[in-house]
Amino acid sequence: MEKVEEVERFLKNVDKISELMKELKSSDAEVQQKAMEEADCFIAALDEPCRTKVNKTKINTNPPLQPSFGLQNESPGSFMKLMEGDVEDRRVERIAKQKLATALKDKGNEAYAEKDYESAVKYYSDGVAELRDMQQLYTNRAQAYIKLGMYKEAISDCEWALKVRPVPGPWCNGRCIKAFVHMGRAYLELKNYNKSRHCFEKIVEIERGMEKMVKEYLSQVDLEEKRETREMNAKLEFDKGEGKGTTVPQLLENLSRPDQTLLSYCGGLEILLRAVTDCTGQTLFRLNNGFSIIGSNDLVRSCLLQKTVDAHSRDLCVSVLKLWRALCRGNDENQKILMMCPVTKQATVHLLTSEHVAVQKECLALLCLYSHLPHGRRLAMDSLNMHMLVRNLVACIFLPKQQLENSAVNILENFAAENKYNG
Repeated sequence: MEKVEEVERFLKNVDKISELMKELKSSDAEVQQKAMEEADCFIAALDEPCRTKVNKTKINTNPPLQPSFGLQNESPGSFMKLMEGDVEDRRVERIAKQKLATALKDKGNEAYAEKDYESAVKYYSDGVAELRDMQQLYTNRAQAYIKLGMYKEAISDCEWALKVRPVPGPWCNGRCIKAFVHMGRAYLELKNYNKSRHCFEKIVEIERGMEKMVKEYLSQVDLEEKRETREMNAKLEFDKGEGKGTTVPQLLENLSRPDQTLLSYCGGLEILLRAVTDCTGQTLFRLNNGFSIIGSNDLVRSCLLQKTVDAHSRDLCVSVLKLWRALCRGNDENQKILMMCPVTKQATVHLLTSEHVAVQKECLALLCLYSHLPHGRRLAMDSLNMHMLVRNLVACIFLPKQQLENSAVNILENFAAENKYNG
């Protein structure tokens, strides 16, 4: 705050100097004399090491009319040279500070790129100590703070980036897009969804061309708010100790036992499938580590990766795919978690080539669910081997008598609609 005020005082001083210079050039001797007296007082104030408090005691009610610094014997031109020299000294000093601050910013960027966020914060902070009005130092440090989970500090830096008066250039006071982006992200992490939305919406007011990016950020806010609401409802259900709050955890506990047979596991999955038909059941499954319990089971992995091909294995594979689809229907967070499972990434692509039509149909149904909305498409495209997936989908189209072509074509068309996909 002190540095910002110092900059503001400096800018006011420059304005004052310009005004005095004009008066000293005046042809009116009285105006010149008054300007010299004001200049004398002005220089005295500049020489003060800090702000001085006003002493209201009247020590001398008749101060001398002539300035005390001998400027009455100096010409206006001499004073102008003195002022110009002071401005030049300050300009040179600022250039030196700006050069050092820029070097520190670059070191901070290098540390950030190496994921050494603590060092990045230190370099940016050293840069701020040199030059308090460089916006990039604040926004870059805010980004590093977010990586360290220091969200309040990040917000504070973004607020400063919007307050400081920047040097001439593309940055405009109160219109720093990076500041609003990082502030919106920090508020999102703090679960302050309204303030997060407000920050992202401000970006469109500044630059209309950012609408697509802002839409994605706002979508993230909506997804996170929806996820939190669902988790709160699921926890309330669990705390009640009745209904799905006890059924889902108990079923998952039973399925986590290592001594399950294929038939008993299939039966457990069918019961679990009926318990996760709404968002509360879906969320309870996720909160009780359900994806890991199912995905890491040796029986399930063997069936999904087609290491066993008997009828019971086929039935188990179909049951798992049905369960996954039920868990992900209308639940964006579950879709994200499922696509993070290594076995899912492999199985979702390879099961399209299964010899069993029922398995292929369930796999296509799961992929249809993901391809239907932009969020799901991006998750699938970021996680799956898209070249192999396209090849297997095309193969489904030409399978004789399987009637899978409509589903495969729809999936391909949906993925093709994404701008990220280049064929």
